[in-house]
Parts: sequence; structure tokens; C-alpha cells
Amino acid sequence: MELDLKAVKLVAFDMDGTLLNDQHQVSKRFFELFEALSKKGVTFVAASGRQYASIKSKLNSISNRIYFVAENGAVSIYQDEYLQHTALDKTQLEKVLELTTNLKDTHAVVCGKSKGYLLKQDQSFHKMLSEYFHDTVIVDNLKEAIEKDTCLKISLCHKEDAEQHIFPFVKHLEPELKVKVSGKIWVDISKQDANKGNAIKILQKQLNISAEECMAFGDYSNDIEMLESVKYSFAMENAHPSVKNIAKFQTLSNNNRGVDYMLEELLEAKLHL
Repeated sequence: MELDLKAVKLVAFDMDGTLLNDQHQVSKRFFELFEALSKKGVTFVAASGRQYASIKSKLNSISNRIYFVAENGAVSIYQDEYLQHTALDKTQLEKVLELTTNLKDTHAVVCGKSKGYLLKQDQSFHKMLSEYFHDTVIVDNLKEAIEKDTCLKISLCHKEDAEQHIFPFVKHLEPELKVKVSGKIWVDISKQDANKGNAIKILQKQLNISAEECMAFGDYSNDIEMLESVKYSFAMENAHPSVKNIAKFQTLSNNNRGVDYMLEELLEAKLHL
């Protein structure tokens, strides 16, 4: 496929392993490119498995001018207003918790609409978790979250390898639920239609922007539906093989600012309109 970016009106990107480097930082150049491309009418969407407050903290200076797709697509937000959310029901939540409670070396977070709920754990897990979840509550039983909040998804963490140590024990929950390896140490379980691709399609309809006018960047399997929802889909150089297999294009790694690299190309195309 020819890479002609002149028609692009919307850019969607994952955060970890994509926009963020391995130190969880956004480049200064990204914000400069955001300003330049916004003036050319380009809309930006940050789409992540992270909690909304966590994504927002990384993009705070532009947070009122960007769309957020959080919790792997279970919720979409613009200027702190919820555009859509897709929640697990009580039966589904209890089923997942019963299945995963005794998984060895696995920590669970029930991701609510307002908070993340977790059990008392070791301090190293709490410290690591704070990078991804800014608003959390310690509970005695994760089922308490059912009564406290609308539950968007369950995030399961294994500090070594979630694809190896968690995914085999929960993959049978498909197709009733969406089960996604969303990073090296994460598996997320949500409603079947709660994914980044559906969230992007809803935004495309609301903003009257076609798939042919969109580009997206991702690195893990929770990005696949999003990449399939746009014409210009980019896998990061550091992406999981499953992502490289479905993306139409590839860019540099997250540590080499692969998103910025293609945004430079987009800006160049816009300047020559």
C-alpha cells in the first residue's frame, strides 16, 4: 500500500511500548508535533490499557484537546466527559475472580469507572502498579468492587511473563469475554465489545472521520482491533509478532520515537497540501 498521508485527519496511538519510551516518558518533540498537526485539523486519540487518570497525567498539558480511550477501550473520554463505557456485569466479574484467585504469583486489579481496586499486596507490587493506576483503593475482597463501582475490566499481572503464566489459564473465556495480553506483564479481561477498535469506530462515527482518514500505532495484541479499524496501521519495531502480522506498515521502536518519526512524515504531507 502506498503511504500517502495527506488525507489523514485522526491519529490514534497506544501508550506503553508505543508513544512512551521504556522510562514511561513522552518526548518533547511529540508535543511540538501535536501543536503543528492540530493547527492542520488533525485529531489525536490516546488509546491505552491504562487507567484514564494515568494516561491523562502523561499528556496533561494537552489533555483538554485530545480524546482518551482508556482501559483497553472500555471507556472513552473527552474533556473529562464520558462518551461511552462498557462494563462487566456482576456474574462475569465473579466468574473471572473465582478462576484467577489462586493463579500463582498473579495479582489482580478490578478496574472501576472511578477507581482501581486491589487486595493488600507486597510493596513492590504497589510501587510498580502506581505507574499504571493513579487512583486505587485497597479492599478486603475484590468482590466488594461490584458494590462500589461500575467495573470496566480486570487486569491480571505477572511480574515475569503474563502471556506464559496467565493467558493459558484464562484464554478459554473467549468468546464470551475479551481476553487480551496487553503487555509483557499484563492480561486484561473485559466485555467482548470493550476493545480499542470499537472505541475508535465510535469516535470515527461521532467525528465523521472515515477509516481511510485515520492512522494508528501499537505494539501489543490489545492494539490489534484498533489497527484493523484504520487504513494506515503501524506496528512499532518492538511490537509483538501478532501485531506486525496485521499492521500494514512498521515504524521505529518506542525508544527511537517511532510515533514521532511518522508524525513528522504526516506533517510534511500536510505542509504540501
